[in-house]
Amino acid sequence: MKKAWFFLLLAICTEVGGTLAMNASGHTGNPAMYALMFALIGSSYFFLSFALRGIAVGIAIAVWEGLGTSLITFISLVFLDEPVSPQKAFGLSLAMVGIALLHYGELDDVEQSGKPSAEAAQC
Repeated sequence: MKKAWFFLLLAICTEVGGTLAMNASGHTGNPAMYALMFALIGSSYFFLSFALRGIAVGIAIAVWEGLGTSLITFISLVFLDEPVSPQKAFGLSLAMVGIALLHYGELDDVEQSGKPSAEAAQC
């Protein structure tokens, strides 16, 4: 189970890196940035496939997308000087609460049954 969460973390990190490379390639038109973008996003799906061996697909995709989007938003606010509105801040905090609830709900399922949820077992 811990290995699956590690792969999910790698998938999220490479997704964030790929999205930042996408932003850079759009601004510069540099072919190397396009190559980096494709490599990182491809790696993200590769790592996500390994994460699905131990995490239910619904939970993994929700955490992958939610945490990835939250990190990209945070990075763009802090490092790329995007403006933050109260609506953005509230949405970001809701996403983080939702991700935490999904994560701890998955851990509770495993602790109660001693094995991953039925959805994860099908993967």
